[in-house]
Amino acid sequence: MFDKNLINKNKEKSIDNIKNSDFYKFIYSDLKERLEPIDKNYQEVLLIDFFDYHMLQLDNFYHINFVKPCNLDLIKKKSIDLILFPFGLHWIENIPHFLTEVKLILKENGIFICNFPGSGTLNSLRKTLFLAEEYVNSVHFPHIPPFIRFEDMTSLLQQAGFAENIIDSETIDLEYDSPISLMKDLKNFGESNVISSRTNYSITKSIYRSLENYSDNSFLDRVNLISLISSPTKNSIKLKTKYFPNNS
Repeated sequence: MFDKNLINKNKEKSIDNIKNSDFYKFIYSDLKERLEPIDKNYQEVLLIDFFDYHMLQLDNFYHINFVKPCNLDLIKKKSIDLILFPFGLHWIENIPHFLTEVKLILKENGIFICNFPGSGTLNSLRKTLFLAEEYVNSVHFPHIPPFIRFEDMTSLLQQAGFAENIIDSETIDLEYDSPISLMKDLKNFGESNVISSRTNYSITKSIYRSLENYSDNSFLDRVNLISLISSPTKNSIKLKTKYFPNNS
């Protein structure tokens, strides 16, 4: 469904934009904040990335390896204490297979932490593009990939062999001058359309002109950010003492 070479190419071109983005700074800090309360020492850490690994600055005592999602099979089985995957699961074509590979390279009490946009993300843009195509009598093409549903994650993780899972979701509101402004930002961050069945152009000139005439003062959309902490073994995700409520 996805053109993996184009994903890599887009992300590589967008590194500077990602590095200077408040949105991505939040995405990476959110991932680190989920790591902080867990009471565990990590010797071998794997960061799954699309060229933007420099955004996740971890303490020096971690021995960090970097790998692209398509190269997980190169990692030794049961060798990793911690796997981090920031904002990339939505570009994985076969999610059950990917999660199984993640589980296989984790140690029995290893931890997998991940965040990604879930179902409902960019619904306003999806609807706007559909209506614009309809307005100019254009054929409908897929512009935005399908996103993972929050309610599906527990079963997907369990099927892959994860026994302990903590999953939550939060909404990040987006406000732009127009749909075109949002589309330009998506392109600048390497998040533009890479669906294999896409057209060779993003939108036609007539659709672009239709979107240019957007009359509202602002264009509102959202990212439904799903975050998870998972382990192959029950009771592996333990909080440090200071994170327990003081009942005295």
